[in-house]
Amino acid sequence: MNYRPLDVKSGFGTTSNVSLMPKLGENLLDLPQLLNTDYAQVIINYIPQRYGLDKRQGLDKIYEVAGANPITLLKKFTNDVWIFGYATTIASYTISTDTVADIKTDFSANDGFGGGKYGDYFLVCNGVEKIWRMDNTTFTLAEIAASPEGTVGIKFIGARCYAWYDDTIQYSNVDDGSNPPFNDWDTGTDADEGGTVNYRNAGDVRSVCQLGQYTVGFSDDGFFAFILNTIDSAGTLKKIEVIQNYTEDFGGATGAIETPIGIFYVNEAGLNQMVEVGATNSPYSRQDVLTSNLLGSKYFESADQKQVDLVYDKKQNCIFITLSKDSENNNLVIGYKLDQKAFFRIKGWNINRWAKDGQDIYGASSIKTTVYKCFEGYDDDGLSIGTEYQQELKIGNLWSKNKLKGGYIQGFLSPDSEVFVSYNIYTEQGKPIEDKLKFLWTSQRREDEHAGFDASRFDRAAFDGSVDLGNMVENFSGNSGRISNMQRLIIKIKGGDKLHHIVNWLSCNVENKGAIKRRDMQQIN
Repeated sequence: MNYRPLDVKSGFGTTSNVSLMPKLGENLLDLPQLLNTDYAQVIINYIPQRYGLDKRQGLDKIYEVAGANPITLLKKFTNDVWIFGYATTIASYTISTDTVADIKTDFSANDGFGGGKYGDYFLVCNGVEKIWRMDNTTFTLAEIAASPEGTVGIKFIGARCYAWYDDTIQYSNVDDGSNPPFNDWDTGTDADEGGTVNYRNAGDVRSVCQLGQYTVGFSDDGFFAFILNTIDSAGTLKKIEVIQNYTEDFGGATGAIETPIGIFYVNEAGLNQMVEVGATNSPYSRQDVLTSNLLGSKYFESADQKQVDLVYDKKQNCIFITLSKDSENNNLVIGYKLDQKAFFRIKGWNINRWAKDGQDIYGASSIKTTVYKCFEGYDDDGLSIGTEYQQELKIGNLWSKNKLKGGYIQGFLSPDSEVFVSYNIYTEQGKPIEDKLKFLWTSQRREDEHAGFDASRFDRAAFDGSVDLGNMVENFSGNSGRISNMQRLIIKIKGGDKLHHIVNWLSCNVENKGAIKRRDMQQIN
């Protein structure tokens, strides 16, 4: 006779709920209890990676000038000199001597400096006066008499200088190679002469970018795009401005940038990516997408975009946006990881303007006259970096009663790291309780406690690539925390030190205990 084991009913039993960390970033639009663990509700000072959440790097102060004036212009001029602007002053910083020198201190006003490098020259505008120019030896600014007045921004496209003011983009005559450049801003029809393009219905121009052959102007209430074309008219080369698109919509703020995958710009709707301007008479030919839809429209509606600036970080494959949230000065940086389409937030940085030197990122302060190198070390100019992540784990049905029976976590910790793991819950009555249980996660061993396995130590070879593990060690920890009769479970991880750590995954053991008995709806028919 064949043996048949007893058929014992196991009830609801215990399940393991695992998060491999929110690789797709923050989702503030959907209900937390309905999200899969590719998303989280809070990611602050972590950068989502394919291997988990990596604590972001910090700030290293490069130089400062006494006072509380925000910097509104920061650009590299030569290998040894930076140009920056604040209040009514344009100044230089020389790297080799670690010195700051004033160039011009008496601009009539400052509606936000703009400018940039063109060959051996640097051009500056202040939103009120005409354009000013200096070379890389006398460092003396001189006004360009023929340039447009009230210029708020400057961009060099090919051999022309483009300036914008009010609802107009004006471009200079073609640089013929003589020095100094851009003395001529005549408006004419010859191929090498200057001209203007405007769009009154779109309002004031805030940014100008190049997308393929098109010059794109982003204004307060729309955008417009055009091409400078050349034709032969009776043996004389003439130019014509071919308007490709006039569009009225949210428009774009300052700081729009070009990247290898199109233009990124910010407006009241959020962060947008444009890969094709399209044609006015073919509405569906425009190809741009709102990338930040999971943050919700109110996220950007309530932000002050007067000093918005963007930068493309090729090394980390991220776009970083600086803006103001419930503050007079820029106090929030939003990150967007391009390959994962993941949003996250950086707090503790008051950045008014971004700048690049090669692929290194620099930030100019919005609250004092200070410049930092970004993503250096793991402290913010000597201050600890506070990190926070919150994510709800699905634990059975939305109406089930559950019991927590413990959890596990794995990551890489520095020897002296202290990371706090908390469990927030909703009771079976639907009442939220924060930090119902809280644990301290620290490294269980140090890298120097054993001889190791030379360069191929098992804890390094298993997780390598481009990840900088430094002196961190892989750490697998657990707890036997018990919480009875909860409806929902939120994991919160917080830290606040000057050390690096990475969270790879976490898991909770949960016992489902059946449906919650709720009989509090009144029948009325």
